[in-house]
Amino acid sequence: PAADVAQMRRQLALITLLVAGAHLWLLRHADDIVQSGLPGAERLVTRPMQTRQIVPPPEPARAAGARVAATLPPASPTPPLAAAPRASAISLQAGSPAAADPAPNAPTSANDTESKAGAHIANEPAVPKPADAMASASAPPATAPAVTAPAPPSQTVSPQTPTPVPAAAGTPPLAIPGSMSMRYVVSATSRGRPYQVNGTLQWQHDGERYQARLEISAFLLGARVQTSVGRIGAEGLAPTRFGDRLRSEQATHFQRDKGVISFSNNAPEAPLEPGAQDRLSVILQLGALLAGAPQRYPAGTVIALQTAGVREAEAWQFSVVGPEHLSLPGGAVDTVKLLRLPRREFDQTIELWLAPSQQYLPVRVRITQGNGDVADQQWLSSSAP
Repeated sequence: PAADVAQMRRQLALITLLVAGAHLWLLRHADDIVQSGLPGAERLVTRPMQTRQIVPPPEPARAAGARVAATLPPASPTPPLAAAPRASAISLQAGSPAAADPAPNAPTSANDTESKAGAHIANEPAVPKPADAMASASAPPATAPAVTAPAPPSQTVSPQTPTPVPAAAGTPPLAIPGSMSMRYVVSATSRGRPYQVNGTLQWQHDGERYQARLEISAFLLGARVQTSVGRIGAEGLAPTRFGDRLRSEQATHFQRDKGVISFSNNAPEAPLEPGAQDRLSVILQLGALLAGAPQRYPAGTVIALQTAGVREAEAWQFSVVGPEHLSLPGGAVDTVKLLRLPRREFDQTIELWLAPSQQYLPVRVRITQGNGDVADQQWLSSSAP
C-alpha cells in the first residue's frame, strides 16, 4: 500500500540522517579523541602549509666534445633487523624521515644533572599511589618503506629470554628483553567522554640494533604511531631516531657525533646527555635496568633519564613504588610499579607497571594529562614478533 511505502521512505530518511549525523560528529571530534592521553605522546598542532622555493645549483661546466651522463648511484640497502626469536632473518619497516615542519619554538627545559651513565639512582621515601582513574586512547601507524636486504642476526634471542648487556665501568647492569609483540586494550576519557581503542607494541632487536613501534588505533578514527630505532650498547638502548605520527610525522634525531638532539619542527636543539632516551624507548630502558638487577631498585628508588619528545628533551624521574599484583584483560600478573609525577603545569602523570614474567616489558601504562584526560593501556596478550 502507498501508506506503507511512504512510512518506509520516512524511516529510511531518518536512518540516513542519523548515520550522517554520527559521521559528522566523528569528523568534528576525531582530533580530540585520537590526540588525548596517548602514551608518551605530545599533542600535535595543525599549522597552515607553507611552500619554499628550491633553486637548483648551476650545472658544472662540460669539457668540450665530452658527453656527460648524469646518473644517480643506487642507494645501498640497509640491512634489516633479524627477528630475534627466529633463526631466519626477516624484513622490518623503518620510519621515513619527517619533513621539516615549521612550528613555534618550544623552549628547551634545563636538564637535570642527575642523569649520568644512563641512570642516576637515589634512595627516597616510597611514593604514594595516585587515585585510580577511568581511561584510554588510540590511533594507527604510518607506513614506511620496507627494508628487504637480508642480514644474518648477530644474536638469536628467545622471546622469553632477556639478553644481558656487559656493564661498562660506572654503568648499572642491564638485560634487554627478547623480541616480542604485545597487544593492549586502551580505555580512555577525553573531555569526560569515555571510549576504548586497541594498542600494539612491536619490539625487535638482534643484540646490536633495535626497533620499537607503538600503535594506538581506533575504528573510523585512524591511528597514531610512535617509532624508535637505534643501537644497543653498554648503557642499554641508544636511540638514533624517534618518530611520532598522527596525520604527518614529526621526528627527533639523536646526533651523537655532534652531541645534540635535534627536532624536525625546528625547535631549539638540546644537548645530548649519556643514556638519553625518547618517549618510547625510555619505557623499554627502564625494564632493561630492572631486569638486569632487580635488587638495586627497592621501593623509593628514583631513576632519572634524559627523555626527548618531538619538541624538547628534559630529565624524567621515575620513582619505584614497589610490587603490585594486577588483574588485566590478559590475566593476573605480578608487576613492579613506577611513577613519574608532573614537574610543571600541564605535565603528564605517568604510571608504569613492568612484569617480570614478561621480561619487564610494560603490561600497563596509565597516563593522566594536565587537563584530566586519561589513557589506560592494559595488556591483553603476548606473542613472538
